Parts: sequence; structure tokens; C-alpha cells
Amino acid sequence: MDLSSDLNIPLIVDDICVSKDKFCGKEKYFMASEKKEQFFKLNEAQYNFFAEFLPYALKEHNRIKLEEKCRIISNGKISLQTIIKMLYRYNLFEKGESEIKSKVTIDYNSRKFIEVKLDRLNRYQKQWKILFFMMLTMSFVMISVLIIEVFFYHDNIYKIINSVKFSMDSTGLKSIVVVVILAGVSVILHEMGHLLAAQVLGIEWKSINISFVWGLNPIFYVRYKNFCIHKSKNKVKVLLMGMFMNFIQVLVYMQLSFFTGNWIFVMGIILNIGCIISSIMPLGTSDGYQILAIILGLEGARWKALTMIGQVFKRPKEVKSIISRKEDLIFIIYIIIAYIIGIFGSTELLDYFADRDPPIRF
Repeated sequence: MDLSSDLNIPLIVDDICVSKDKFCGKEKYFMASEKKEQFFKLNEAQYNFFAEFLPYALKEHNRIKLEEKCRIISNGKISLQTIIKMLYRYNLFEKGESEIKSKVTIDYNSRKFIEVKLDRLNRYQKQWKILFFMMLTMSFVMISVLIIEVFFYHDNIYKIINSVKFSMDSTGLKSIVVVVILAGVSVILHEMGHLLAAQVLGIEWKSINISFVWGLNPIFYVRYKNFCIHKSKNKVKVLLMGMFMNFIQVLVYMQLSFFTGNWIFVMGIILNIGCIISSIMPLGTSDGYQILAIILGLEGARWKALTMIGQVFKRPKEVKSIISRKEDLIFIIYIIIAYIIGIFGSTELLDYFADRDPPIRF
């Protein structure tokens, strides 16, 4: 594509922005466009250049004036043509699609099963904040009460858990339905924790999605508007709040199990503990991985790995080029190991409860 013949450059996407952040002693710089579903990291020199160039380029489209602006900002080191090619490569013009698709889209490129838009709900930010603080207050009250109860009745909950047997041979359809419902509630409240914390911290919602990665692996996730450009400490708080909601559910089910002795509530405890463990471990697509990536300044590493795997599926010949790049090969190995550990851990957990006696049914 010839980008040098027109007097004016194409219109740059109007929501393009750059941001910087310092977290755990690391300086991080990003460029993002929510409209084009793009974000990528910059170095300090790139950030300084675009922080000055983009506001000017969004108002001025004359090629000669922009070329002069590039020369002044970069001291003659960067040409306008280089900038235009880069913006085109990452699909950051209003019109036209680049050959490189959004990293976010590729991450879940798969089969989009459900997407529920949440944009309109952002207008009720005040109400969401009230709900969040009500839930937080109730949670701390619950924690205080249960700490006292667990101190005096800890043997009781241990005996109940110790008597649980979960086996496909000994569990009826009704039991399976209950477990599925409990798992669904666990996931929903986990995500509610993320959503409400995001509203309190000024991070707007975009959508709730259910997709099948590569058509096989189901994944439930929430998308926020330009999540990557927000302060790292706020992103970590949002990610931790999902696990906090699982922890509160554990305490609630403990309370119910004290009064009823019913194995259903013990299963609720087990499911939520499992959710906390799977979330906090830095594997695959977990919250723990994202928190670790934020701490280490490696945002986007997982997306890069999944992008490369997707390219291999579409063009098997890409394997040679990936193997030749050490950094890319490490990303691929990480993703494979993460999924193997996740699958192995799930099967081991089921085997553990399948071997326990006596069975409790209803």
C-alpha cells in the first residue's frame, strides 16, 4: 500500500491514547485503542514521542506539517512515513483493516458463543459503588463471626469434609445438577467481584463473553474499556477481588454446613477453594498469571503466546520461525505446561474425593 502519495494522511482512530505507569519499581508505557481492540507496550523514547505527536496528529492531517512535527520531536531520527506504516500495521486508522488482527480478538479468536454488552450499565456507577461497599461491609461482618465460630467448632467442619465422597458411580443426577449450580454461582460471584471493584476504581465495563478458544476450550471472561492503560495497582485490586468473593463464599458455606451438616454446602466450600487455587496460581489464563505479569511488567506475554499458537494452527510452516526465536519458544512451552498442570490438577482432585469413604448421598 502506497502511503506517501496523498497530501493528507488517513484519519487516526480518535480514541488512541498512550499511558505510563510505575509499579514495583518498573516503568511501563502503553499505547491503546479500545475501538480497534489494540494495545501494545512502548519503550520510554516511544512514549515520549507519541505523547507529543498524537494530540497534534489527531487535529492536523497535512503530511508536510506532520513531517515537520516528527522531525522536531525526534530530532530528525524518525520520519512520518515510518509512523504511518506502524499505525497502519496495528490497524490504528479509522478506515481499513491491517493484516494483523487485534491481539485481544486473537486471544479469544475462537468461536464467540455469547457476548453481552455492558456499556449502558456504566451510567449507574454510583449505585454499583453502593452495592460494592454494602457487600464489603457484610463480608467483613461475616469474617468476624466465622473466625469466632471456626475457633470453637473447627473439628466439626473437618469431620464433614472428611466424610464426603464424590464419585460418578455414587452420585445421582440431582447431585450433579446441584454441583453444577454451585459451580455456576461460584463463577458468577467471582466475576461480580471483578466488576464491582472495577466500577469503584473508575474502570468501565465493556462486555461479558463466553467463547471457545480454538473451538475447544470454553472460557468465560469480562472485558473492560482499555483495561491495560489503567494504574497497575488498580488492575491488581480488580483481579484480587474475584478471589476475595470466592473466599467469602467459602465462609458462607462453612456457616451453612455448621447448621445443616449437609454435604452440598461442603461441596460449595470445595468448589470455591478450587476456584481460589486455580485463580491464584500463575498458570494459563488465570488471575494469578495476570497479577504476576503486572508485577513483572510482562503484560501481553500470554496474548503473544496464544497469537503464535493460533498462527501455527493456521499456517503449520510458522513452527520453524517460532522455534528459531528463543523468546517465542519459551512462551509456547509455558502455555502448554500451564494447561497440562491445570488438567492434571483437576483430575487429581476428583480422584482424591473418589477414594474416600463413606459416601454421602441425598
